[in-house]
Amino acid sequence: MCKQWHWCVGNHELYNFTTSEWVRRMFTSGKNPEERSYYDFSPAAGWRVVLVDTYEISQMHPEGSAAYAQARRVLEANNPNDTLTGFDWFNGWVPPE
Repeated sequence: MCKQWHWCVGNHELYNFTTSEWVRRMFTSGKNPEERSYYDFSPAAGWRVVLVDTYEISQMHPEGSAAYAQARRVLEANNPNDTLTGFDWFNGWVPPE
């Protein structure tokens, strides 16, 4: 029998809720007082599990937010393609051999 549950966020939560909303809904136990969207735990000696928010810096945040602006800067600095309109973000990319 499972004695403790650890919830992970998937893409459906990220598309349907703001970060602050799903963080509030998932971390109601008080284990995450900083309201950050990542955490770690040790289920047994010698083991560490880390759950990260892969959308922390992304265009999934509202336009005008600091997180959205940071994502725009990262994309513009590292991808010469048009990343705003949803066209081929991988145009010109050559996969490593």
